[in-house]
Amino acid sequence: MTRQIAIYTRVSPTQKDYLERQLDALREWVKKTFGEVSVVEIKDISSGLKEDREGLKKLLAKRRQIDAVVVAYKDRLTRFGFEVKLFKAYGANVVVAFQDDYVRELLEDFVEIVKSFAPTAKSMRRW
Repeated sequence: MTRQIAIYTRVSPTQKDYLERQLDALREWVKKTFGEVSVVEIKDISSGLKEDREGLKKLLAKRRQIDAVVVAYKDRLTRFGFEVKLFKAYGANVVVAFQDDYVRELLEDFVEIVKSFAPTAKSMRRW
């Protein structure tokens, strides 16, 4: 039986150009690490803060058919609360390919959170 590997790529909307580079790097990494396997590719362009992403939903629906989910960085599935339990319960492991620093993207998400509160802060100044 052929092993089934899911490659999950996600980038923030401000990093759309990086999506294909991330996917290419993961394709190469999977081939070197697992050899010839069946690969399913799932992409998302959305903030890691959102958990209702279409790609993540597709990935969760496939968790019974896959042996492993490969992500570039720990924060690709969810920004906070790296939920490997959702996959391990069905026999699929989550594999983080690259352990590089992802602080810049965390800071970008933080800035987006602060921006979302900006209109509220402006209205409070009038008091």
